[in-house]
Amino acid sequence: ISSPSDESAAKGSITITGDYIDDKGVNSITLTLSPVNDSSDTANTKTYTISKTANDDGLITPDSTTPSNGTWYVNVDTTDFADQAYKISVNGTDGTYTSANATRTFDIDNTAPVFVLSKPNSLNISDPYAFGTQVQIAGEIADDHAISSMDIRVFSYDGSTTTEIT
Repeated sequence: ISSPSDESAAKGSITITGDYIDDKGVNSITLTLSPVNDSSDTANTKTYTISKTANDDGLITPDSTTPSNGTWYVNVDTTDFADQAYKISVNGTDGTYTSANATRTFDIDNTAPVFVLSKPNSLNISDPYAFGTQVQIAGEIADDHAISSMDIRVFSYDGSTTTEIT
C-alpha cells in the first residue's frame, strides 16, 4: 500500500494505491476499508474488488516491461464514511489462486476545525463599533488532527475584502 500514508488523515475523494510483485502476476485485488475500533460496524465497512479491467472502483495495471509486477488503485469517496480511524486490508490473488495480504491504518476526517473568535467582539451585531487602525484578532481553534493553517479574511463595511491573513 503506497497511499494514503500510515496514520495520516484524509478527506473527500481519495485514491488508495499500491504495488505488487509476483511471478504469475495478479488477477484480482480485494480491498476492505473498516473501522479500527469496531469491526462489527458494517455501515462504515466497504469492500472494493478490482481487476485488470477498469471499473468504477479502480484498476490493476501490469508493468509494461515485467507484466507479473505492477500497480493498482482504488477510488474512495470518504464522505460515505464516518470520521474515525480505518484499517485498509488488501488481498491480492495471482493466477494460481495464491494470495497475499497487506494492511495500513489512516483516519477519515471530513469535519472542519472549530474556531471560536474572542477578539474583537461586538455585543450588538447590528451596530458594530469601529476599531481604528490596529485590531487584535484572537481566538481558539480545535480539531481531532493537527491544524496545518488557518486563513482569516477582514472585510470592509460594504462587504469587499480588504485584507487576507494566513
